[in-house]
Amino acid sequence: MNESQQQRTNQGTHNLSIRGHLPLSPVNLALLGSDFLWFHRPDAHRPTAIVSRFEQNFGLLSLNRLEYRSQPSITQIPRATLRPQVHHGSDISFEYLIQTAWNTLSDENIQKLRHLCNVHRSFGVHFLTLVDAAAITPPSDRTDIMKDVVLYLDKLVRGIDHHKANIWFPNAEVDIGFQINNACTLAFAMRVLFYNARFRGHSMNRFLADIAHLRIDLKVSGISATDIFILEELARLRDLLWQKIDQLRTAFYANVAGQPISVRDASTPLANSEGMECPICLEPLTSSGVFTKPCQHGFCGGCLEAWINARQNASHNCPYCRTELFLGSDYHAKYMENLEVYARELRELQALLHHVLEAKASMEWLMLEIRLQEQFEEDMANRNDE
Repeated sequence: MNESQQQRTNQGTHNLSIRGHLPLSPVNLALLGSDFLWFHRPDAHRPTAIVSRFEQNFGLLSLNRLEYRSQPSITQIPRATLRPQVHHGSDISFEYLIQTAWNTLSDENIQKLRHLCNVHRSFGVHFLTLVDAAAITPPSDRTDIMKDVVLYLDKLVRGIDHHKANIWFPNAEVDIGFQINNACTLAFAMRVLFYNARFRGHSMNRFLADIAHLRIDLKVSGISATDIFILEELARLRDLLWQKIDQLRTAFYANVAGQPISVRDASTPLANSEGMECPICLEPLTSSGVFTKPCQHGFCGGCLEAWINARQNASHNCPYCRTELFLGSDYHAKYMENLEVYARELRELQALLHHVLEAKASMEWLMLEIRLQEQFEEDMANRNDE
């Protein structure tokens, strides 16, 4: 992290105080387990039993947004695209808030976010469910956990507003790190504004208008105005990072490790693989199998090549009998003093890629959250017309 980023991150938002328990009041008992037990179901509405429990304990004729699930079902998006890989009932929305906070909040406040997420998870309730519950409860009647959520949300919103001058890097076109910082900043800020819209009862049209105003306030440049959820920008950054990682690996082999050693230099094609299996992967050998030249042991060509180019201490030996396949001096890295330089650069690029993928997944999930919210608004409009 550069000096400018560190200065901005240290400012963060206001310090936060998070309770470590959920006092068992009647309302909190009604909320207990209200999200995790049925999170995999595709229904937009909560189960009747949970709604009835809410009505009884909240003492309200209309639960408004609380009648609906807090966020989309995990069945609406391929599990392979979820980042982080979530377990059953995980608070995906709130976890994405945490994952995109790395360049906006201080490390201390991110840890408090994680603690808050763990508290909610242990009681089977999502952050947005508590937001929706607080929205329909008079301030004087809110439970302590609702007050904590409202207080924290207010600090997040005010923190973004107060530090707008410090969370966006102008003239970022020349530095990919700044470009990634700006994209992740927008992803985090949009999720905070969405949470605030839920609590305030604002329509999604107003939420989109708030995003437009945020871009104006931040003096956003380099990102198309039509790319509202910055998915095109994040895809561009992802592809650019993949390209840079490939270039770095090519340079690594050329300048540090030497070019990869071909498996053909240490083996011959396998003429007959019937009844044989690879000692590395334990799969039956196919026509792509090879025999090691000095000791005639059979392997999958790909397995032997991966073994050789792993460049471990024994990778120049046969994986089965440890006979030397080629001289160790032909194998070891040429310039070991430069190895750590390349390793550090690779770690930095992979960390940036991780942030980009998290932000992209967060925006894809946010779009599903908005669709669910729009369905709620449409249902409310139809109900009022009846």
